[in-house]
Amino acid sequence: MDPVSSVKEFIRKQVPDWDDEIMATARFKAFSGQRSDWEPKYLFWKDLILKIARHLDLFIIRPSQVKEEWFNRGGLTPLCLDHVLCLMYNEGDIVRNVDLVDPSSGRLSQLFRKVRNLMVRSPVTPEIVMLEDHLFLTPLLKDKTAQIIKCFI
Repeated sequence: MDPVSSVKEFIRKQVPDWDDEIMATARFKAFSGQRSDWEPKYLFWKDLILKIARHLDLFIIRPSQVKEEWFNRGGLTPLCLDHVLCLMYNEGDIVRNVDLVDPSSGRLSQLFRKVRNLMVRSPVTPEIVMLEDHLFLTPLLKDKTAQIIKCFI
């Protein structure tokens, strides 16, 4: 089974009303109004992205793949997904390559300093996030790190 079919099957198991047209229409709309109005939709998409990544054993995702393959319904993609990924970045659930890579360094201490500085990074726009080739899912990266540390203990 190809990865896209696997994702679609997994989504249907996780979201029983995935194929319901009324629910799909509501979920695929762009965010509007106050955060309190769209926060449940944001949490739905964020949780689903993390569940799918865990299912596929990924901690690095491609925004274009998430939008165009994982959640494509007959040519329709969620209008809010760019904002979901942007919010995940701004809230620390996603890290961009540029946040981690320091070409002038090769030392581990500089990498740790760079990761620590992520807490004070500037917010980005949805367009910037969607232009990234790869995004690191922080919660899953932490899980992988814990697994690796257990191997050394």
